[in-house]
Amino acid sequence: MDKKKIAYLPVLNFNDPADLCSRLLAAEFDMMEEGLTIFHQEDYSLRPQAVRENEVGLLPWPNDEDLVNVIGRRELEDIHASGTEGEALELFFKKGGDYKLIESYWDELFEQANRTGFKVVVRDFEKENSMKEALNAERQRWISDAK
Repeated sequence: MDKKKIAYLPVLNFNDPADLCSRLLAAEFDMMEEGLTIFHQEDYSLRPQAVRENEVGLLPWPNDEDLVNVIGRRELEDIHASGTEGEALELFFKKGGDYKLIESYWDELFEQANRTGFKVVVRDFEKENSMKEALNAERQRWISDAK
């Protein structure tokens, strides 16, 4: 029996650019920590047959053209040179980048993954992190009480 591959998409708040940026950066970090290969909307290799992993991350992200239109080519080149891609996303939203664009990329990724045979799972990475932190705090309190 062929196991269906899973593609994770983050829960995002498209009505609040600051929260949207925070959630995208957190989801990217969490996906990398979990060792997931991350695909963006322009990655046309998102096909279960082309992906070796059973689980992948999907992350809607402004492409270079989107970023240049908002923050400028020179600033984007400086960001690429410094290797701080998250800064480009933050500047994109601070300078008025269209968060609805990210929503359309999210929809595009969802449809593309479904169409190509992935099971799409929408995950709330921020909520998962909050729960992990609470569990760790409770575990530490329990250990301290046991001593």
